[in-house]
Amino acid sequence: MKAKVPLSVLAVVALLLIACAAAATPTSTPVPSRATPRPAATPALVPPTATPTKTPPETAGPKIQEIKNRGMLIISVKKEESPTGQHRDVAHFQKRDFEISLAKAIAKTLLGDENKVEVKMYPLADRVPAVERNEVDLAISAISISEELKKIVNFSDPYAWEGLTLMARKGAGITGLEGLKGQTVAATTEGGRYFGNDIERIAQERGLAITAKSYGDFEEAASAVETGQARAVIHRSIDILVYMAQKPGVFETVGGTLSREEYGIAIKKGNDDLLRLVNSVISELKKSGEIKQLAERAKFPAQHIALP
Repeated sequence: MKAKVPLSVLAVVALLLIACAAAATPTSTPVPSRATPRPAATPALVPPTATPTKTPPETAGPKIQEIKNRGMLIISVKKEESPTGQHRDVAHFQKRDFEISLAKAIAKTLLGDENKVEVKMYPLADRVPAVERNEVDLAISAISISEELKKIVNFSDPYAWEGLTLMARKGAGITGLEGLKGQTVAATTEGGRYFGNDIERIAQERGLAITAKSYGDFEEAASAVETGQARAVIHRSIDILVYMAQKPGVFETVGGTLSREEYGIAIKKGNDDLLRLVNSVISELKKSGEIKQLAERAKFPAQHIALP
C-alpha cells in the first residue's frame, strides 16, 4: 500500500522548483550596439591667417588736422630766375615736376585728393624761413639736409641725392681729376656758392694744382668746354645729367662724384605728426617703386633717388 503525500507538501515543492528555474535564467542587460556612432569631437577653432596689409600712415594730429580743416596742402618751391627771366638751374623743371609729384602723393594720403596742393614760389633764401614762419606746410625744393638747417627746421627722410661732378667733352681723353692737373676748369656760382672754390679745395686735398675760371651760368661754362676754352666744368650732378640728355654724344662725366648731399622735405619744428606722415609716404613710394616712376615721368635722373 502506497503512502499518500499531503497536498501541502506538494505545493511547497512546486514553489521551490519554480523559484530555482527563475534563478537559473540570466537577466539581459542592454549593451550599446557597435554600430552606434560616438558623438563627433568638436574641431579646434584655428584663427585664419591674416593677410599682410600696409601699415596705414598717421592721419591725425594737430598740424594734420589744421591742413584737413583748410582742405589744402601748401608747399614752397624755389623761384630762381636770371635777370633775363630764364632759370639758372638747367634741371629746374625736372626737379620741380618730380617734387610736385611727391607733394601730390602726400596730399592724396592726407586729404584723399592729389590735386589739393597749393604751390608758393619763394627765392632760395626764403624757402626754409617760410616753413619756420608757418606760411607753408612743407618746403620741397632740392634743399640739402645740413646740420645748420636742422637747427631751424626738421627734415624728412631723404628722397634724392646729388653731388659735384665734372663734365668734359666726349673723347677728350680725361679719365678723372688727375687728368686735369695744371688745367683750367669752368665753374659757376649757384645760391651764393662758387663751385670753383670746391674744385680747387678738392684738388689741393689730392695734391693737384687745378685752376677754376668763373662763368656767368652753366650753359656758358658748358659752351666753354665744348669749344675748348676749358677742359671741364664742375657742377651739380643732376644738372649735368639733364643737360647731357639734351645734347647726346657731346659730353661725358669724368672722375665720378666728388661730393654727396641729400635732399629732404623741410617741416616746421613741432609738427611731428606731419613729419611722420611725410616719412611714411616716402617710405611707401620707395618700397613700391613708384618713386622711380615719378622721377622718370618728370625726366629726373632716377639714379639720384635716395633709396634705402
